[in-house]
Amino acid sequence: METSSPPSSSLSPNLHEISSSDGLPIQQSLLLSESLKILTVFCIKYDIASILVSGFQGLRNMRSQLYSAAAYFELSYINDDQKEILVTTLKDYAVKAILNAVDHLGSVSSKVNSVVSGEVDEVSVAESEVSCIEQRLRTWQASIDHEGLSQQALSLRAPKYHERYILPGKLTAPICNDALIILDIAWIGSPIILHFLLFLP
Repeated sequence: METSSPPSSSLSPNLHEISSSDGLPIQQSLLLSESLKILTVFCIKYDIASILVSGFQGLRNMRSQLYSAAAYFELSYINDDQKEILVTTLKDYAVKAILNAVDHLGSVSSKVNSVVSGEVDEVSVAESEVSCIEQRLRTWQASIDHEGLSQQALSLRAPKYHERYILPGKLTAPICNDALIILDIAWIGSPIILHFLLFLP
């Protein structure tokens, strides 16, 4: 389970000004999500550890019961004349003790599996939330970058020109015998405004 997050050097310095929907700055939200991941892993380990401790405690209790039973059967075997019945009883007791131990280990294993599967689901939900936050962060960053570029583009002023050109040769056509077309270009921002003036001598 590994999520890709943008490196801290690629994050904008204006990042602390952006707020998430909670009202927390994005950096604090990311730190909070990382803390929640660590806390979730700690809780998983704690739950599993508590289950294992209780399982081992149960096995210790079984061990002490088996030692007591072994001591009892040893004394009974030495002092009793019906050794065949005692051996059969001992075999039955040993089989039941082994079955109880295996059953106990299966119960512990089942509890650990249920805790792990439940926590894996929670971790996947947390990962999807973190990835959603990261995606929103990237979208906001792209929007901020785009807004900055558009503001820079708007802040550039085009030079203002107001010049007159007399077009020589074939580009000027006499309207009547003594008149020329004079092109007056006034560039005030955009678009270019063209004025055709008719001058008669």
